[in-house]
Amino acid sequence: MQDTQTVLVILLSIGFLILVIMGIIVSFVLVKILLNIRRVTQRLDETTENMGEALKYAGRKLVPAALSALSGVMLNKVKSKMKGRK
Repeated sequence: MQDTQTVLVILLSIGFLILVIMGIIVSFVLVKILLNIRRVTQRLDETTENMGEALKYAGRKLVPAALSALSGVMLNKVKSKMKGRK
């Protein structure tokens, strides 16, 4: 009876050791995955910030040009109406 108990204890301790080792390996893999996800999200944040800055810069350059083009169109319409009245 004692031999079977000893064998069972040895088998259970080996199984427990295997489970502990697998748990440690899985936790390391999860940490690596989470670090990669953090890096990707940081790069995405940087990219969106850069895109926002580029759009602000383009807006600062394009708005005056658009306003001048719009005022030119409106001025041409006013001139054509003035010519039509004469």
